Amino acid sequence: MDGKWQNLSKGSWSAISRLPYLKALAFFPKGDCWQGGGLFIDNDRYWLNGDGCHRQGHDSTRLHRDQVYRPAGGRGGECLGLYYPRLLRDGWMLSDRLSAGSTDQCDAFEKPVGNGWLLRKYAHAQIGSQPGKGCYWDEHEIVQAQSNLCLKQPGWEWADLDDTRLI
Repeated sequence: MDGKWQNLSKGSWSAISRLPYLKALAFFPKGDCWQGGGLFIDNDRYWLNGDGCHRQGHDSTRLHRDQVYRPAGGRGGECLGLYYPRLLRDGWMLSDRLSAGSTDQCDAFEKPVGNGWLLRKYAHAQIGSQPGKGCYWDEHEIVQAQSNLCLKQPGWEWADLDDTRLI
């Protein structure tokens, strides 16, 4: 978002770039900050969130936009409607849905890390979260599945596997 509502971006946008560069290969003006972004379906196909709420921009000739694809496992149309399908696509498994009322939701995801250990992610959606946390935030722990040994990692805002390495 740049907030320049009268320019090409209409104030906000979704874009696709090739790392490590930031030049947009595909650029879709949005005009607001709701239901933006998208997911790569495979190496040359992508899906944009929001069912056509992006304005016409310029598309890449190397990538193909799939307008039929609908990700499974989302929770609503906003951030969790994109984040949860990405977690599922990347090998996380939804293991539990927790809640402390309508303003504090938490979903647990797990991913095997080898030798009977699991990486567990608690994805919070919370109004009035603690200082330093947004309305969406994650925490992690490492669990030895057979013994229920749990190593909480309260400082880990993000964790995942890179092949077999825990990062």
